[in-house]
Amino acid sequence: MQQDYGKNIPVRDRLIEALETQIEKQGQIIETQEETIRILKEHNDELMAVINRLSQS
Repeated sequence: MQQDYGKNIPVRDRLIEALETQIEKQGQIIETQEETIRILKEHNDELMAVINRLSQS
């Protein structure tokens, strides 16, 4: 018994499209997280500089 794989192509295409969309969204999330980490590191450096100045007084 042979299966008709041709009828599954639209389903496969929709699945591929959904996965590509998910990958794109995950990429956007990663970029946002990287930017957040960068900002937090800068903020942490500023806070450490203030603490160091206060502790030397």
